Amino acid sequence: WHAKLSGIDDHLRELHFDRSPGTWLGFAFVLGSRVCSGLATTGVLALVGVPLHPTVVLGVLSVGVLIGWMSAIVPFGIGVADGSNYALFSVLGVSGAGGVAMTLFGRVRSLVVGVVGLGVMTIAHTINRVSIAQRNRRIRERLAAPGAAG
Repeated sequence: WHAKLSGIDDHLRELHFDRSPGTWLGFAFVLGSRVCSGLATTGVLALVGVPLHPTVVLGVLSVGVLIGWMSAIVPFGIGVADGSNYALFSVLGVSGAGGVAMTLFGRVRSLVVGVVGLGVMTIAHTINRVSIAQRNRRIRERLAAPGAAG
C-alpha cells in the first residue's frame, strides 16, 4: 500500500508544481459546477418561499452538504434528509417546512433526471437493436442470394 500511496502523493504534488495543461480547465469546470449548484439551490430556496438571508443561504449550502452525505447512507435519504433539513431550517430561524419542501423538491428532481435518463437509454437501446436487426437481415439476404458462397 505504500507504493499506491506514494503514487497518489506524486499526483497531488504535480498539481502544485508541474500542472498539466488541462488542470486549470478542470479547476474552472469544478468551480463552475459549484457556482451553478449554489445558484440552483438558492433558486429552489426562493421557489419554496424561504427568505433569502445570507445566514440561511450559507447554512443551507454548507450544512446541507453534510446532510446530503448523511442521508446518502439511507436509500433515497428517507427520514434522514427530511428531519435533518427540518431541524436545520428551524435552527436558521425559518420554517422547518421549507427544509422538508427542499428535500421533496430534490427527490422530485432526482426522479425526473432518472426518468429522462431511462428514456434516453431506452431510445439508444432501441436504435441499437434496430441497427443489429437490419445488419442481420442484410447478411441473411446476401447468403440467400443465388451464387453466394456457402
